[in-house]
Amino acid sequence: MSVPHINLTCNRCDASWSPLQLNKRRVYLDGSVEVPLHSTLGWCEECAALRPVEHFEDAAWTQQEIDAIQAELQSLSDTRVKRFALRLLPGKRATVDWLARQISSLQRRLALIAERRGDEACLVCGSRQLQSFNGDYSLEMDDTFSYVGSKPTGFLHPGCGGEFIATGSDVRFILSRTTYCYDLEGRLIDERR
Repeated sequence: MSVPHINLTCNRCDASWSPLQLNKRRVYLDGSVEVPLHSTLGWCEECAALRPVEHFEDAAWTQQEIDAIQAELQSLSDTRVKRFALRLLPGKRATVDWLARQISSLQRRLALIAERRGDEACLVCGSRQLQSFNGDYSLEMDDTFSYVGSKPTGFLHPGCGGEFIATGSDVRFILSRTTYCYDLEGRLIDERR
């Protein structure tokens, strides 16, 4: 399946980047546990570019996910018949085990948010010298599911002073199914295809 594309272009120097780089699957590896890694767009001083950077502003959402999974687990075993079925049906047991692993992974994410919030890293070079992208690059989609139009984002290009303009593109991309694995400090350690 292809995904639509937006260009972010500086109106002064014509430098251009894409938020498409946020659409990669990324995880932290904590021993054998894959912990979800969420990213957002930011300006990396080291790369001198818009890059995906760690995003630790989702503690409330993460807790809601944990609560929802715990409620689902409870509903799978809230009667004697359901508990009996869990012991007899391997598929049901596998579902419970998978949900328990999801909870463990999300709990580790909450701990990571508490430990690292304010110490986000560039997911390309690992630098901590970042500036949050506080602009708005949302555009309308047409009936072909492509972004259309353009608008100023409100984000000024550091070192240049121009403003990034979001512009829709007719180009669509097919992304690879690579999982990018990071250590708990935000450094890339492996790529799994």
